Amino acid sequence: ILSTSGVKRARRTKKQRMRRKLRQSPMRKRTQKKSSGMEVEEKAPSADTKNSSNEDVVQRIRSVLGDDMITTLIKELVGGQQAVHYREELRVQLLRLTTLLIEHLHSQLTSYRKDLIKFAWNHLKSDNSASKQWAYVNVCRFIDVYETPPKIVLQVYVALLRTYQPEARKLVSKALDIITPALPKRLSLGKHKHPTWIKWTKKIIVEEGHLV
Repeated sequence: ILSTSGVKRARRTKKQRMRRKLRQSPMRKRTQKKSSGMEVEEKAPSADTKNSSNEDVVQRIRSVLGDDMITTLIKELVGGQQAVHYREELRVQLLRLTTLLIEHLHSQLTSYRKDLIKFAWNHLKSDNSASKQWAYVNVCRFIDVYETPPKIVLQVYVALLRTYQPEARKLVSKALDIITPALPKRLSLGKHKHPTWIKWTKKIIVEEGHLV
């Protein structure tokens, strides 16, 4: 049996070993660097960097597709009469592709706005959940970059707020993330004290909040 002094020495030795391990650990070193100001914080990308990145994306899309192919894609595949006969998987992929084109090439697609919105709007009436929710994402991106009648903007926003099915939640959130920042510029205040979209948001939360 160890004496009292022997037990104390053993405890001191154990504590010293623990301190040495802590001093040598990588976490300790990183903490020391951070506290001493040696660790450099990552800077958020500037507006110029974002614009440059977006221009790179535009150039890559145009280099892969080309203006003639984009025209054919929209006029023949998206705006053509055969669109009603497409399989559901193809419709979803076309909606995803046109959403990207609207986001990155909206200035070049101004003359095709009617074809783009007609294709997406027809899918809002679809019974298939996947194509319907991707159509909402597409229309919200359209509203974000192009002038749209306030009545249509509000109709789409209210429909998204009333969509509470679990299988649609991810794409509905994506669509709301796109359209919500665009609401102040698309829905004027007019004679109202508060924006109409705020009124509708409160109304739907009260009426249908228990369903979420």
